[in-house]
Amino acid sequence: ADAGDALRRAVAAHGGRLPRDHHVVFTNTGRERPETLDFLAEMQSRWGVNLRWLEYRTDAPDGWTEVDRETASRNGEPFADLIESRSYLPNAVTRFCTVALKIKVAAAFMRAEGYDRWTSVVGLRRDEEDRVLKLRARDHGEWDVACPLYDAGVAKSGVNAFWLKQPFRLDLQSWEGNCDLCFLKGRKVRERLRGSLPWLSDEVFDLRNKQTFKDNVARAVCPALPPFDLVVID
Repeated sequence: ADAGDALRRAVAAHGGRLPRDHHVVFTNTGRERPETLDFLAEMQSRWGVNLRWLEYRTDAPDGWTEVDRETASRNGEPFADLIESRSYLPNAVTRFCTVALKIKVAAAFMRAEGYDRWTSVVGLRRDEEDRVLKLRARDHGEWDVACPLYDAGVAKSGVNAFWLKQPFRLDLQSWEGNCDLCFLKGRKVRERLRGSLPWLSDEVFDLRNKQTFKDNVARAVCPALPPFDLVVID
């Protein structure tokens, strides 16, 4: 929802239509919540945004491929392929899921579009100053980072106020996020999530075996990634 607010501000700043050299991407893991996919499709159609749907693929020449809402993976294929290629699970110390499935895929897309330098716009708010400072302190190599919500002084209350005025919104509870059962969530939150899904057995969330993972993931929810979508603007 934060990135959506940042996107709408960018669209409005350009008179209702983004320039051709402004690229909006969504990097799908195959474990995203259905509500997130619906939310993205609404922004795409209502705001006239050329949203590019991308996925990590080990069998693709550049390690990624472009899909759309209809063909986007929903059974965890990108995430499962990444686990198989690494032979171990992401964790709080080695958080390679975000890097491989989101950041590197978006960067590869920009290179494919012919860019050797660009700006990545991230939907971090004013009340997330620690995250903004850490992000800006890093050397990202090929790209710079912009945080328009932070720079505009927009906090969580401002984002919520924006979406209350819209005819659609992300249909998730504030505590759910888009990374249900993520290892970065506190135990109480994860237990609350599991409590809201009592029909799912523990085996559903077992990521150690790729085939078991693929067989079960359609009944599960996204367990791995942070609750933002990357908006890239050059």
